[in-house]
Amino acid sequence: MNNGRRCPKCNYTKLSVIESSPTFNNTARRIRRRCLNCNHSWTIYEVTAEILDHYRNLEKKLDNLKTFMLSLDVPTKSCNDCHQFTNGKCLLSLPEAGGSFAEECSYFFKP
Repeated sequence: MNNGRRCPKCNYTKLSVIESSPTFNNTARRIRRRCLNCNHSWTIYEVTAEILDHYRNLEKKLDNLKTFMLSLDVPTKSCNDCHQFTNGKCLLSLPEAGGSFAEECSYFFKP
């Protein structure tokens, strides 16, 4: 089968389809391919142009939201401000303690 695609490992153009099945609520198709030269196999997902456009629009919205959130002047949390951080270390023995982790730490507690 030569459909204009190439093996990512050896660049050979003769491929076979091992498996093809719908996925993601029938919005995509999962396809397993195998190279007839080196037997390398891989998976690809095919989606319609409409679905691809939809996800690209969502990606743009997410990028805009990230840009907006980063533009806010919000005070940051530091491990040094946490009740669990004493004598230069975290009482909960979190290995990330002391870094930028405090912003996302669910154990952060300021008395």
